[in-house]
Amino acid sequence: MITIIRLAALVACVGIVVSAAPPAIRAIGAIPLIFVLPGYALSLNAVPRSADMATRAAWTLGLSITVSVLLPILVGSAGILVSPQMWLVGLVTVTLVGELAARLRASVPPLQLSRPRARVPMRSAAFLAIAATIALGGIAASYVDADRRAVTTATQLWMVPGTGDVRIGVMPYGSGGEPLRLVIDDGSTRREFPIAASGATFETTWPLAANVAVVQASLYVGDSPSPIREVFHRIDP
Repeated sequence: MITIIRLAALVACVGIVVSAAPPAIRAIGAIPLIFVLPGYALSLNAVPRSADMATRAAWTLGLSITVSVLLPILVGSAGILVSPQMWLVGLVTVTLVGELAARLRASVPPLQLSRPRARVPMRSAAFLAIAATIALGGIAASYVDADRRAVTTATQLWMVPGTGDVRIGVMPYGSGGEPLRLVIDDGSTRREFPIAASGATFETTWPLAANVAVVQASLYVGDSPSPIREVFHRIDP
């Protein structure tokens, strides 16, 4: 019965988050989904069933924060762009796996402690400290990684040949606060165009001189020596 109530709460939270309700209402469903349900499901497997409420709450919060932060970092490190929908699916999956594992081990006798436990177990306090450190570090890293991933996956650079010239354009999509640099080189002339980190589409027309064989456009983030985008236009002799 208790398991059914927890699963019903999970379904209700997911339903609120994905609904068309205002953001403030959706946040009501997101808070337990991020800070309570995944950690509680995992704590059923990590903490003895005889544990007191304070211990259970400490493990629930610590595990929930750890899962919520590490999940997008681990998925993102595999080169996958993490969307809010994917993060939601991941939290639900962790919760369901924890519940299933707890049900499978329900027949295992509870652990009998040979000595009285402190009101605030040291291992719980240490676990919360580790979880908080991971959370702060993960949040800081995710801001940088999200912007870097956005600029390398969503920023567009294109070149369209015309009559006697080529049209070159850039559609910026954030770059962690760093400006973009568009460098155009045709072998005889080289120009650099600064582009705002995020803003309107940039376009320019590059005339083709008679002796030009190749026009190359390269897009850089800040002072990085490696371009994130490159396009070429070869002129037939």
